[in-house]
Amino acid sequence: MNRQLLLFVISLGILLRLIVYLQQHSLWTDEVYLSNSIVHYNWSDIFSKPLLYYQKAPLGFLALQKLMVSIFPANELSLRFVSLSVSILTIFLLVPVFTYFLNGRLVALALALFALSPPLIHHACEAKQYATELFAATAALWLYIWLKNNPSVKSQLGAAIAGSLLVWCSYSVIFILAAVSAGLLLQQLRVKNLRRMFFYGVPVIFWLCSFLLNFYFFTRHHAKSEWTVYWFDYYNHFAPLPPQNIDELTWYPLRFYRLLNYPLGLLWNFMYGGGSAWAPVLKMAPVLLGFMVLGVAAFWKRKTDLIVLMAAVALTLLASGLKLYPLTERFWVFLSTIFLILIVRGCAFSIEKMPGLRIAVPCFLLVGATVNLLLLFTPVQDPVKEKRSAQRQVLEYIEREQRSGDQVYIYWNDLPGYRLYRKLYPFTFSAREGKDYRKTSVGFNDYMQQLEADMNAKPTQRVWMVVNVQFQSDIGEPVDWPEWYFKGQEKPTDRVIKELSKKMKVVQKYKMFDMEAYCFSH
Repeated sequence: MNRQLLLFVISLGILLRLIVYLQQHSLWTDEVYLSNSIVHYNWSDIFSKPLLYYQKAPLGFLALQKLMVSIFPANELSLRFVSLSVSILTIFLLVPVFTYFLNGRLVALALALFALSPPLIHHACEAKQYATELFAATAALWLYIWLKNNPSVKSQLGAAIAGSLLVWCSYSVIFILAAVSAGLLLQQLRVKNLRRMFFYGVPVIFWLCSFLLNFYFFTRHHAKSEWTVYWFDYYNHFAPLPPQNIDELTWYPLRFYRLLNYPLGLLWNFMYGGGSAWAPVLKMAPVLLGFMVLGVAAFWKRKTDLIVLMAAVALTLLASGLKLYPLTERFWVFLSTIFLILIVRGCAFSIEKMPGLRIAVPCFLLVGATVNLLLLFTPVQDPVKEKRSAQRQVLEYIEREQRSGDQVYIYWNDLPGYRLYRKLYPFTFSAREGKDYRKTSVGFNDYMQQLEADMNAKPTQRVWMVVNVQFQSDIGEPVDWPEWYFKGQEKPTDRVIKELSKKMKVVQKYKMFDMEAYCFSH
């Protein structure tokens, strides 16, 4: 293993995360929902109340977030500091994990794929728990290696305590710890070493007790809600178990194809014709999935390692089939380490069989990762552009452009963002919080009448309207409700602006990412 190359990759991974972090992007909607609780709740509320806007997050993560905004000024940087810190720790932790599972081969390649992945960089600089989930999963794999290599009472106790703490900082780590438990216990059962089996049972019991305590006193009150299950089920984010038809059967290969893009960032999305029926082939998905399958085969003689890796994935799919854990984009993040191990191990296996590919195969993997990384810094083809927001920028624009006597009206679908940012930044204008008249209207015309009356409740020459054009529904309500509001091909917010423009003149407007602001003059 080339030490200098490894140090370069580690430094690159840290540098890329720092660059994105220090850009201080505006919080996007998912971050806004959770950060409202972090900023507005006191310490007692954090530990006792349901989070605002149907949000879920592990107690340990919430406590760390609250600590950051208590020590430092509350802004994007302090809200994202926990994710940045654990992401950097994950990079260092991956070195021994990759070294063990890959037998010291292509470790720098696996680490480079992790370091370059745009989705993983994004989550490293996000005020959500997914970077913490990935750290916890990687730490659990490290504990597995530690327990195998250090069969002493001291190591057992240390692993027991460490794993018990991880449970309080991550929802998904229980899948990894359960897989580790299965691998260690089955290994000793296979060789009939009951003494060692009992020995490994000590940390397993600790982990289980910690999980049960966490679940009983906290998680069970927060982890599941009828609306959350309804929303993820509506968009087919739960694994069909068992699949009942061909559509449900194709759910599995489709999700594994998509995870190559998010969170791994390996698909060749830049290929011409990538939007056609041949997209998976052009984006090299069959080759990448082939490496993953080869990786599984390469672990066949290392039965315990294979059990741990495969059981983690299987338990995750089982939980999803039971509608306990959705699987889409960010929810795959914690398994990134395992998938990278399998793909890179498959690469090493192919090189073993065909030594002439020792340069071509690593270069092949790095092409997609490198190009996707470069696209991360372009405004048009940014791989995570749907998670870019201009919530802060739109309010800063109004702060600069408003005139004396102007009224600012916040459309109901941007109230979470406004309520958070008025707490984070000292804006001088006082905005009127719009009411959601869809609940009291019988149709679109009735809705517009009530909306206009609310906007003009305070007579003024000019009124600014701030609207989120990405999220058209309110969290906690049925999808595309009410039906009359979503009638037609236009976005409801576009239709609203068009109707208002018929009665008032638009004299100024601002558009960026998910946010728009219009200055109407009577």
